[in-house]
Amino acid sequence: MPKSGIKILSETLGNGSELKRGDRVRLRYDIQLGRSDFLVQDEEAVYTVGDRDFVAGFRYGLEGLRSGGTRRFRASPHLCYGDIPLGSVPPNAALIFDIKHAERVRVRAVAVVLWEDAILMVQHQDDGHCYWTLPGGGVEEGETPAQAAVRELFEETGLQATVASMLYQSDEEICFLMEWDGAHEPRIGHDPELGPSEQLIQDVAWKPVAQLAGDIQVSKVIEALRVHHAH
Repeated sequence: MPKSGIKILSETLGNGSELKRGDRVRLRYDIQLGRSDFLVQDEEAVYTVGDRDFVAGFRYGLEGLRSGGTRRFRASPHLCYGDIPLGSVPPNAALIFDIKHAERVRVRAVAVVLWEDAILMVQHQDDGHCYWTLPGGGVEEGETPAQAAVRELFEETGLQATVASMLYQSDEEICFLMEWDGAHEPRIGHDPELGPSEQLIQDVAWKPVAQLAGDIQVSKVIEALRVHHAH
């Protein structure tokens, strides 16, 4: 049942699960003043469900939408910009939102553990390729990215840690700085979703940060830590 002020004009049900607050979803949408007055057309964006940077009418209109579905809905003026004119939007204007594509994005949560001048890395072997990366993996349904970072770090390295802060975020990856007491040494972990012969993790090691400035992930970490310490 839509909230008061939201009128669903048309809808096709998706075959995925219902979007929930905090989900990251890739959208393609139009915004209209009337049937032909487009404010935005075929806009594409990755949106966090419930993000208050968007007007209430947009947030409320997405409630109950399933991944893979579409929805066209009208939001009353009090859920948009009210009596405030904004650019080509006049005062007291209702807006029509046409969600043409909605697909949940599985976000990867990444854990950063530092020890003196080194950073913890795991070595993966996948499809014949061997590479080092930061511990992390996909956020499961029902958990937050921070919870996923804690879980993935334990599964892959055996370390129990807590989240200190978020370092950076992109459309498909959220990186957290972890607090670790140094009580236990890391070990080679395992992916509980894979069988013994399918495991990707081959090694776990502390790598000098200074030698990894060219690594895409670690370079983002270095820059985020620089900004973090500057504040």
